Amino acid sequence: MADEPKKKDKVAESRGRLEEATATVRDREQGLAGAKTDAQRATAQERLDRAKAKVGELQTKLRAAEVDAKYADAQERLRAARAAVEEAEDEGLATPETRERFERIILAAIEELINGRATVSRINGRIEELAGRIRGFVLANPTGWVAGMDDPERRYLCYLSPDGKYQVILEDNPLYELTVDQLVKLIGFEAAMKFLRVDYTAVRDASKDGMLADTGGAPIALDRIRELRSRTERTKKVKALVRGPEQVAEIVEVVAPELREEFVEKLEALGLDGNIVKALTAAGITRVGQVRCLSGDDLAKIKGIGPARAAAIIRSVVQRAA
Repeated sequence: MADEPKKKDKVAESRGRLEEATATVRDREQGLAGAKTDAQRATAQERLDRAKAKVGELQTKLRAAEVDAKYADAQERLRAARAAVEEAEDEGLATPETRERFERIILAAIEELINGRATVSRINGRIEELAGRIRGFVLANPTGWVAGMDDPERRYLCYLSPDGKYQVILEDNPLYELTVDQLVKLIGFEAAMKFLRVDYTAVRDASKDGMLADTGGAPIALDRIRELRSRTERTKKVKALVRGPEQVAEIVEVVAPELREEFVEKLEALGLDGNIVKALTAAGITRVGQVRCLSGDDLAKIKGIGPARAAAIIRSVVQRAA
């Protein structure tokens, strides 16, 4: 594979640069230890901090280079293994005797596949369990908002660990089902027009038939409609990541104390019926912030809630936000 030597060279280069940077850190530490005045110590500390930041950056790059190299090597080995398997298959089917042995090998492979899928299912279940626990913690202890990558105007609730190493982003966009009258009453007609839902299939068909035009009279193409529609698609996931040594203050907007209080307030703050509070609590939902990250469908599926009570919960949430 032509790229494999290049990737290995990149790993070696990254390791060399990391060793140099590590040596620089040691030199800076000695310089700090030998500083005699406050000014010298401040300058030495600043140089040491920069050197440590560089080490962290190079460590990240080295890990990435190592992963790339391992992936390239694994791909090459996979190709060789597939070629060997094809050869073995041809030989295994050549005679009745070898065919019998080949079938035993295939049966073992089937069993391994089944066991492997069972293991993956268990792992996925554990991941979902951990994500649920993390979600609940972040909802009760938000540290800021992060702007959306595709839509800068959209904000996602996030948690940043005290040491700045770990960050969790809740990419939740709840879709509350409101009538047009409710929405207009809540936020006004002009603002409500931005959120009115339409029959996308009907709009798509009308566009195909050339029946749609914008306010200037120009035809509206399907691509334009898809672009608009993609901005309203809902995601629901917990994104946990390890941050590098770079500063994060620029991308995390600190939550105002009153907003934090709104998220961590108990369910009773919504003025809900006692039976509704009891059903939500039984499902592990005890804070206003948790409710705000659930859609109407999510709420309706909770035991003891159903569509009618879900609508009541949503009305309480949106009225509180008004």
